[in-house]
Amino acid sequence: MTPDHGYEQIPEIWNEYENALKKVFYNKKIILNKFSRQEFYLRSKNAYATIQTYDPRLYADIIIRKGVVIEE
Repeated sequence: MTPDHGYEQIPEIWNEYENALKKVFYNKKIILNKFSRQEFYLRSKNAYATIQTYDPRLYADIIIRKGVVIEE
């Protein structure tokens, strides 16, 4: 989810997510879509499963889509 108005720093967790995904997918193109808080909550309502972890950093929320994504 993207930071609310007034929060201007890029959340540190975003770089960690990108680096972790690059290690798994090597040279494949990684796209992280960023959503507003309201959009994030709407999308998470339709989630198959929710996993709660303890990460106290701001904006560490992530939605992982299961299934196959076909590149166009």
